[in-house]
Amino acid sequence: MRILWVTRGSADASANAGDTIYDRRICGLLQQTHTVETLAAPRRGRMAQLTRAALHVSAPETFAFDLPDTVTRICQTTKTHRPEAIVFSHEHLDQLATAVRRRLGDAAPAFVTIRHNMTSDAMASILADVPPAAALYRALAQRQERPALGSALFDEIIVLSVRDRDMVARLSGRRDATLAMPGAPPPLSLQPDAAVKRDLLLLGTYDWFPKAHGLRHFAREITHTPLPGVTLHGDAGIPSAIAAQLGMAPVADLDLTAAIRFGVITDRFTAGHKLKTAAYLMQNCAVVSFADVIDDFASIPHAQRWIHRVRSTDDIAPIMAAMAARPHIDVHAELVALKAHIADALAWRTSAASVAAAIERAVRGAR
Repeated sequence: MRILWVTRGSADASANAGDTIYDRRICGLLQQTHTVETLAAPRRGRMAQLTRAALHVSAPETFAFDLPDTVTRICQTTKTHRPEAIVFSHEHLDQLATAVRRRLGDAAPAFVTIRHNMTSDAMASILADVPPAAALYRALAQRQERPALGSALFDEIIVLSVRDRDMVARLSGRRDATLAMPGAPPPLSLQPDAAVKRDLLLLGTYDWFPKAHGLRHFAREITHTPLPGVTLHGDAGIPSAIAAQLGMAPVADLDLTAAIRFGVITDRFTAGHKLKTAAYLMQNCAVVSFADVIDDFASIPHAQRWIHRVRSTDDIAPIMAAMAARPHIDVHAELVALKAHIADALAWRTSAASVAAAIERAVRGAR
């Protein structure tokens, strides 16, 4: 197949952002058997987004990428390279997709959307501490999501989580969305004598404001009520001021095969934690999370004992103590089995195959 893959560009193109990783990995695998050309859509200024959102009584993000020049570029690329499908790989590209389909008319190839998150759910969760704002944002976002997902705009819908698949069905009535979750990193080995250590790891990026907010909240809480005997380790994604405030040691100095540790997800919102959850587990860490992340792992054996929801930092020490009190042989065997199940269930190649199958269905249906 010939595929044109449209992504968000500009400020959203961080090499470590979840959507960037997903696009890079999936496109790389698709390119082994298909022709994939990528096109990054630049972002419109925030004030322009807000103005257009007010005029349309909708959420501003959906008006971030439908610049006329981008519509022209996509249409010209389509006429020149004749892709059989255009993949719009982000929920914020709906207005762009609408403008492109309108311009191309009957000459449009198959259209596929990839929902990295559901805006109405994600933003309502982010704004949960301000209930009126959360309810308003959910309503505004759903006002855009329902017609985009329930109309003929997209021939196929791809989602990255079980929760989002269920939400697509509720909003649009379409129950044919394809689930193609992000893949897990390769599992690290675990040394036979590895013990449970009271080490708390913080990995990933925190540039996006809800993630930065969750990290600051965690830092304030753990500064006020420190965890006795717990050492914190952070990677390069932790702002230096917070790393210094918490006395973090570098994760790079650890041998992650030598102990069973704990990885914390400081986010408070329910969206986009699959990559980090899987990464912690595959690096021999139990997960303690302030967000509910179990849905996408619930069917994987042993996951319930290795992924823990916490409400405050006070909940972390008992989880560590309970893990350390379990028989060594049981903990080791369980973690090895869990990683094997994750490697099988969350393989990038499997997800790429699911994406390819969805695109092929879209192409057949559009002919």
